[in-house]
Amino acid sequence: MAQTIAPIFSYSHVPCDKQTEFCVNLSGLDGSVSIFIQSNNFDVQTNGDYTPLGVGSWFQTGSFMAFADAPIAKCLQGEILTSGSTSFDVVVYLNGTLVYSQNISTTVFEEIDGTSTDVFLSDLYSTNGPLLPPSQANFTPQKIKIAGTLVIDENYRFPQNSTGQSEIVMEAGAKIVVEPGITFAIGPEFPNITLGIVKSQIYGCGGLWDKIEIKEGAQVSFWGVKVEDGDNAIYINNNDDPLNLACSPYRAHHATLFSS
Repeated sequence: MAQTIAPIFSYSHVPCDKQTEFCVNLSGLDGSVSIFIQSNNFDVQTNGDYTPLGVGSWFQTGSFMAFADAPIAKCLQGEILTSGSTSFDVVVYLNGTLVYSQNISTTVFEEIDGTSTDVFLSDLYSTNGPLLPPSQANFTPQKIKIAGTLVIDENYRFPQNSTGQSEIVMEAGAKIVVEPGITFAIGPEFPNITLGIVKSQIYGCGGLWDKIEIKEGAQVSFWGVKVEDGDNAIYINNNDDPLNLACSPYRAHHATLFSS
């Protein structure tokens, strides 16, 4: 199994006031592992798997055993201090040898405003974005904030991979509509167990969001996706088999799945 080290921010959209989690996800490592991280523009509130090193804002796990067939996530929680760039310096040693050293920064969210007029996904990618065209989007995580209604009118995927996960932030009342004959996917194109510890997210900001409406003949495929704060969350319009929701936990406040 290939070695994978994937440091990941979750809940990284500051205005939503959710406690941000930063995890270093490991898979394929076999032996004694030590992780050191230094936070920048981040208030660590819960150390989790780490202890302060006593030098600046560095934290460490201490040495622990990792096994190639057992993915591990080492996490702490806290708050991004401002809307500016937040980052962690991440250093990983395996059996005393440096195997990873990177600076991991938060990503700017692209804003989609469908409050006055529904926005169609096919109008949102071009040379200057804001979204990637489908061929690139299949393999590149993106972070977006939706207000109003986004209509998925082309096959499209928000993936996660060994470098990061997608985040879809939904403002109060926002919804996604998947048109007939279209497949809307969140998660990797080729799922595998090593990515199971890296989860893309859909969550609310400022109140419950409305739903992901799957029109008749449309399909939705979620793999390893965390869905929170939805009113109806997944709303099915008379589809026989529109869903593939593998390993996707839901924490919707009202109905998780609704069929008309």
